[in-house]
Amino acid sequence: MTDETQSKSRAIIALAKELIDDTELTRLSAEALLMKTMRLARLADVTKVTQWLAYELGGYASDHDVSLEFMGAMERWTNYEKKVGYYIPLAQIESYIDALNLRMKSLRIPDVSYHPSNPDNWSLSDMGTISAPVHTVINEGKALSNEIAIPSGIRSRVIAYIHAFVVGVYHEKIFSGLAESIFERYKSSIDVRLAQQAGDILEKIPSIYNRLAEGDQEAISHAQTSCRRIIDAFADAVYPPTDEVIEVEGRLVPLNAANPRARLNQYIRGKTSSQSRRDKLRQTLAHLYNRVSTAVHNDVTPEEAQSLFLQTYLFLGEVLMLGEPPDKATLPADV
Repeated sequence: MTDETQSKSRAIIALAKELIDDTELTRLSAEALLMKTMRLARLADVTKVTQWLAYELGGYASDHDVSLEFMGAMERWTNYEKKVGYYIPLAQIESYIDALNLRMKSLRIPDVSYHPSNPDNWSLSDMGTISAPVHTVINEGKALSNEIAIPSGIRSRVIAYIHAFVVGVYHEKIFSGLAESIFERYKSSIDVRLAQQAGDILEKIPSIYNRLAEGDQEAISHAQTSCRRIIDAFADAVYPPTDEVIEVEGRLVPLNAANPRARLNQYIRGKTSSQSRRDKLRQTLAHLYNRVSTAVHNDVTPEEAQSLFLQTYLFLGEVLMLGEPPDKATLPADV
């Protein structure tokens, strides 16, 4: 990870953490929260969220399919068939809610006494019924409650979507940074061992990476060929060819220059007493060697080629760590 990428990731994590607190503690107005979330969406390169936030900030368009899609997601429709709904920005919806709340607070039932000589008085009659003026106040309160429900629901959904997006970005970046840190430390540990036992292999890695980055089929084939040669060179480095012939499961297997896989498996057998680990590594080697050999002649996607290269690299690292004491095999603390 480059310094620029690390700096960007740290900025995203810090901003996302702030926004989580902003939403959970209700520290910002709707407009301020949208603007801050817009900054996070741009930093994280999440185009669709950026587009949605733009509608929430500036208002929705009635003639744009994406706008109408977001209208539905936020349940802004009051009549979908007629395309009637709340197209206004979230800030206006928040102001509208505040105005309705003020009207609700201003409502009160008049406090007056009742006398039979005044039947139009604003209070309870002697039969326990409510006079017309009191009915009016209660009905107006009910109407305001119904009127405030939809915009309040819109605001709640927008805040909920913002919170979900921000938490998702935060966790993704935290996990991504952790995974990259683990890999970088592991890579450093592998590189040290490769340099000590098979330094020439390290020189081939940049060439493979560059070929894979090109992405065309010829470049991928060359990269696959290089992967196979790296495995062969690794076998030569850790277990040079000999005239020895060994017996494996009833078969005679020569350990000559033409049989790098057999030599590598023999090296693995000498480095670990765990049969299950031997079997796993033998199967991994067989899979990798077959794939990087046959892939030269078959169509392979850039993603599969990159995956095979990474698997090859990690396999070599695991083999190099076989038989090391636990304190030496662990990752360097200062990396």
